[in-house]
Amino acid sequence: MTIKTRALIAAVAAVPLITVLSGCGRAAAGISDRQTSFVLALFDVSGTTNAARDSYLSDLSGVMDQLGGGDSLWADQITENSLATSRVALRLELPTFSILGQNRDDYAAQVAALKKKARSQAESLMNGRTQKTTILDALLVAQKVFHGSRAVAASHRILVLFSDMREDSIRYVFDREVLTAARTKQILSREETDHRIADLKGVTVYVAGATADRSGNPEQIRRIQAFWQAYFRAAGTELSDEHYSASLLDFALPASTSK
Repeated sequence: MTIKTRALIAAVAAVPLITVLSGCGRAAAGISDRQTSFVLALFDVSGTTNAARDSYLSDLSGVMDQLGGGDSLWADQITENSLATSRVALRLELPTFSILGQNRDDYAAQVAALKKKARSQAESLMNGRTQKTTILDALLVAQKVFHGSRAVAASHRILVLFSDMREDSIRYVFDREVLTAARTKQILSREETDHRIADLKGVTVYVAGATADRSGNPEQIRRIQAFWQAYFRAAGTELSDEHYSASLLDFALPASTSK
């Protein structure tokens, strides 16, 4: 056997070992192929949602319970002038675990403390009050957030609207609108002309609180839902029936590729 042949055999034999060592190195550093999620929650704090606030907080806690290392949850209010008032005061960003830097118990305690602080911040956000509800403007804020570096870096981007979805602004008052298919088309055409439809391509959308008002007219509730489903199609995504309800009935973060 020549020297060249022996060298070739040794190189080939070393490949599996290099692969194993590489995998061990990633594990030792706490690096994984886990897919990450970026969640943006927007809270409607108008008077018509007062009775739904406890439900909002419970649903948000359920979302937080699903968050893991590398995931983020940002939150803000929907107000009478969402474009002007948005500060995204709640920014929960969970660190990834590194076996070299900490033990599992310390990491779990760190994550639990961050989530506890975020729940307290969310409760403060929900205690706000506003006379108007500019959901359409809030979605333009969402566009900016989802196009930001933190959201773009995530594997999955998710929008959760905690709202009865009754736009009440200078432009439209849904409680007085008859949202027929023709009227919906007219509104969306005007919004598109004014460059006011958000670009939400690649974003998964949920609505919680949409039918919370027991005295609401069922036909109007269906029309409002149909409007928002048409809006999100124009925005480049979908709002499915199972994602539009009085609470988060079907919320689940996408599965990770590895734990």
